Amino acid sequence: MDVAQFETVIADYEAIVKDLTHELRIIQSEHRQLKEKIPLLVGENQRILEELKHYSSAKQLRESVAEEELIQNLKLQIGLVLKEKDQVTQLWRKANRSVEILESELNIYKSDTTEFFPKNEYFRIKEKYEENIRVLDVQLKAVQKRLESKNLEVKTLLQNATDVSESLKASDSKITDLNKKISDLEDACEHCNRKSKEKDKLVQKIMEQNSEYKEKIIEAIEVVQAALNEKDASLLREATIRSEMKKMNDDLDRIIGAIEEKCNKDIVVVKQDAEKRYTDLLDNHRKLQDELNKKILDIEKMQAKNIILQNEIDRFSLGATGTDDSRTSKLLILEKNLESTFQKLLVSEKHNIQVNAELDTVKNDMEQMAAHYERVLKAKDVERLSLQNSINQLESFINEKDISIKSLSNELERQKDKVSNVTKDFETYVENQNKVMAEVENRKYESTALFKEHIKELEAEIDMKEKINKKILEETKDVITKFENGIRKLKHETKTTKKENIVLKTELDNNQKKMSYYKDVLQKIAADTNHITSSHTNLQHVQPNVPS
Repeated sequence: MDVAQFETVIADYEAIVKDLTHELRIIQSEHRQLKEKIPLLVGENQRILEELKHYSSAKQLRESVAEEELIQNLKLQIGLVLKEKDQVTQLWRKANRSVEILESELNIYKSDTTEFFPKNEYFRIKEKYEENIRVLDVQLKAVQKRLESKNLEVKTLLQNATDVSESLKASDSKITDLNKKISDLEDACEHCNRKSKEKDKLVQKIMEQNSEYKEKIIEAIEVVQAALNEKDASLLREATIRSEMKKMNDDLDRIIGAIEEKCNKDIVVVKQDAEKRYTDLLDNHRKLQDELNKKILDIEKMQAKNIILQNEIDRFSLGATGTDDSRTSKLLILEKNLESTFQKLLVSEKHNIQVNAELDTVKNDMEQMAAHYERVLKAKDVERLSLQNSINQLESFINEKDISIKSLSNELERQKDKVSNVTKDFETYVENQNKVMAEVENRKYESTALFKEHIKELEAEIDMKEKINKKILEETKDVITKFENGIRKLKHETKTTKKENIVLKTELDNNQKKMSYYKDVLQKIAADTNHITSSHTNLQHVQPNVPS
């Protein structure tokens, strides 16, 4: 019975060893799976890190608090996995220690069979081992549950990793949208800057046009001012000319009046003198004419007498041979009378010639005076005509100036109208341009304010994202550092596990050899036990009162 129980104990021990070996293999396979999953997680983490670096370099990372919580959960879950791995390792070590204890007990049994424990001790040890086995079963079940939960957690971690990757993709798309919006805003800013530059150019052009208009207006004002000055000068010249003409007319009238008065006076005096002299001459002429007539009558009488006397002389000279003294004396008297008459006739003739000469002289003087006065009158007429021509020229000049002044006035009015129209157009244009510029400035100010506000928001968001990125990078670096440390630990533990697996394999081979050896020994012990029991039964038959 003891051998059977021992065999059952050995069988239980072998079953426990097999179960422990199986559980150890399961743990090793799970360890290998975890080890295989860890590089995947490390690679995924590296990929996430690269994406985070890429996003942080491009300022395109946009994470949320949920992602941070996921990362924190990942950290906690990785820590729990590491803790459970440590617990599994501790359980595996406890199992190894239990195997070592069993091997030491087997070694004790092998080394000295005399020191083999009794039945009560065997049951106590069996109960202890059964209790240990139950504890190990409970622990193994707990470990299996934990491993199942860890598998679920790993699945959730993988799902979370996929969610994180999807959220990263979504954040990437959001960042792309933000970049598009930023590029659109930059394009809009550039468009606004171009519009602003165009408006500035338009304003500059308008200012240049305004300056040109101002110059034109100044030129027009100068032209108008020159026209006004010309008009004033023309009016002044016209007034001067009119005053000069008036003065000249007054002088001319005064001169003409004086000349006419003087001429009239001179003519009156000359006429009076001439008339007086003419009357005197006429009186003298009449007297002389009377005397001449008398003389002529006397001469005629004397001639008749002379003819008579000549006839008588001829008659006397031809027919009479002797005359008496009376006739001779009469003839002499007649000759003396004839001679005196002739002398008187000569004197009267001389006087007549002198009177005629004086008359001719007076006539010549009169003609000369008339010619002189005629020349003077002609000169005055010429002077009057020249003055009249000058007056006509001045009047024509004044008329021309009046016409030019009227044309200048009309031109001035037109220029004033043009200037007023240009001024009105310019004022409306300037008002419209001021309105346009005010509207452009308002739009520019509003767009600039909006762009500045939006840029501030974007900068604040980018700063926040940069802070989040820095925080995530720091946490990621911490996680990576922890992962690297964990990976180094896992590598070290993997190496130690491999070594321990090799040792366990050798020990398992040794244990299998020992188990085969133990089986042989147990068979021998069983044979000996059977022999002892048979001997003992025989002894019991021989000695029935001896207690077993």
